[in-house]
Amino acid sequence: MLVVEGIESAEALLSRDAKLKAAVEMVVERSSQSADLRYFADGGTAVGMEVPMDGALTDALLEAALPSLGIGGEAGTETRPQAPANGILVDATTCAVVPALAPRLLDPEGHAVYEVGMLLRSVRSSGGAAYLREGSPTSAWPRERIGDAPRVVRAVRAVGADLILSAVDAESLRGDPALHSGRVAILLGGNSP
Repeated sequence: MLVVEGIESAEALLSRDAKLKAAVEMVVERSSQSADLRYFADGGTAVGMEVPMDGALTDALLEAALPSLGIGGEAGTETRPQAPANGILVDATTCAVVPALAPRLLDPEGHAVYEVGMLLRSVRSSGGAAYLREGSPTSAWPRERIGDAPRVVRAVRAVGADLILSAVDAESLRGDPALHSGRVAILLGGNSP
């Protein structure tokens, strides 16, 4: 299951929006990198395709999700702020996080500190955050997104793809230019899928 935001799946978005479904099918058809055709004894077939998650596919899914989040499609069209040298690394190793295209960072009261609508349109196609696994060598970290010395905050718990931060961490992140530039990575522990 591909989670787009919170607990909303891509499947749910596609089932509600025929126009989006057609757009996604076109993206998949045009950008699939390999196909695996399987034949079954009952005469059925299945095709597995590998499609990059960044770019057109992420753009289409996130644009479709914005209205359901109460965010207009034109959010984040302003001039890109000067990107900071380093981004933000959210340590979620103690939480069971469901990776998603548009994860949110919330304060303890549930108010968004970071969500896809805050991203500049020019960076939305790369998704809301990069994900890393605990134990990954630092050489595998997405340096183009978070830099060499990212600011680290710790998630105190997770609800689906939403990460809840402490009040202190949440307040310290509000308005950080790294958020608008999508310079966020989430470090997952062994209890995340």
